[in-house]
Amino acid sequence: MVTGILGRKIGMTQVFGDDGVVMPATVIKAGPCVVVQRKTVARDGYEAVQLGLVEDGPAKVNKPTAGHYKKAKVPPTRIRREFPLAGASDTPAEGDQVTATLFADGDRVDVTGVSRGKGFQGVMIIGGNSNPSTSTPHSWFIDGLTGPRTDVRPRPPSHASARSKSPFAAS
Repeated sequence: MVTGILGRKIGMTQVFGDDGVVMPATVIKAGPCVVVQRKTVARDGYEAVQLGLVEDGPAKVNKPTAGHYKKAKVPPTRIRREFPLAGASDTPAEGDQVTATLFADGDRVDVTGVSRGKGFQGVMIIGGNSNPSTSTPHSWFIDGLTGPRTDVRPRPPSHASARSKSPFAAS
């Protein structure tokens, strides 16, 4: 029996409990998945299946990967992951379809995912507005990753007095 399935996050919603408490819920389009490859103890040393998430159109793959899918007689998929098998009964063959019906109502599942990349965020998002000198608009440009300019801001008087009292200062 397959222990997992692939899916794609659709969005978020909320579910109202019997007592009126609102709980956040994630909407996931789970499956359908196809078995791309079946791993056996004799050939690979362990029992598992390689599932591919079937989406709208076939994915663009290179020639070696296309041969991998052609051997299983399934269309190329963008997402392909391996899941261990639990027990030897009801194991799918290559090309079989796996859907969310393998889970019963009320089953607890573990969900893992890949976060969406946000790109370069900039100074104010990375560092925040915690610096007292950020009240001026131009402090945005001198607050973080600004290249070789390391000492743009004038030093406050507290640094100057502390520097003169240093035991290592030249007299």
